[in-house]
Amino acid sequence: MNKAILEGYLGGDAVVRIGKNNKPFTTLSLATQERRKDSETGKYKDVPEWHNLIVSGKLGDYAANLKKGGHILIEGKIEHTVSKGVKRDQIRVQFLRNLDRKEHAAAEEEEFDEIPEEEAVA
Repeated sequence: MNKAILEGYLGGDAVVRIGKNNKPFTTLSLATQERRKDSETGKYKDVPEWHNLIVSGKLGDYAANLKKGGHILIEGKIEHTVSKGVKRDQIRVQFLRNLDRKEHAAAEEEEFDEIPEEEAVA
């Protein structure tokens, strides 16, 4: 099974691009935090990890309105690609929930048909 579940904050505004099939998709940069112990000082520190997200379809249309600093939860599958000799890892988003307080209720009312309802994690 290839599944990633991440919660974090957006590092920039959403960017809408046009794919090779002339269909739009949205890219996002997500920062997650991991607490690690510094081997030199023995103190704990938060270390950011950055993730590239690809969102398409109706969910991509919704994601296109997300802004830098937004708090989101995503579920998707990990993809590895090589372009011009450069390896790139990204997550193709299948479920997205906006965790920002002011928009949280509105996002839950939206329905997206990207994944079957029985597979969606609430």
